[in-house]
Amino acid sequence: MKARIAAAGALLAVGTAGLVMAPSASAGYNAIMLPGGTQTVKPGSNLVVNTKCQLSDLKLGKLTSPVIATVQGPSETSYGEGPHYWSYEVAIKKDAKPGSYPITLDCYGKKMSGTLKVPGTVTKKPASPQVAVKPKGAPQTGGGATAA
Repeated sequence: MKARIAAAGALLAVGTAGLVMAPSASAGYNAIMLPGGTQTVKPGSNLVVNTKCQLSDLKLGKLTSPVIATVQGPSETSYGEGPHYWSYEVAIKKDAKPGSYPITLDCYGKKMSGTLKVPGTVTKKPASPQVAVKPKGAPQTGGGATAA
């Protein structure tokens, strides 16, 4: 009897440790859903891109964004019972500058898009004056010889 209780306790401890450890294994990944999703991503981070683009025999287009360094996939996924969809794993560029960027998938000719936001301060150049040199004197309009 004591052996069964000890074994059950050991299994419970292992199961609990597995539950605690599982999220840390995927802690480096954020996720976004296309179309319409928005996700904040840090430079050099990883991202799972889930889509509502169903599996098909047609040619699937590319997943693109100016801040994506690498794309792995597509791979098949499902959200419970029902149809299967495409998903991807991407790495964000390590030198991605702060700002908002589009992420787009060509789903058999239908564009699915979302937004990736890289946090930080966006610096803008100060506006230059409209007229660099101020005019001097009266406008030069000519002598009026061609006026009718």
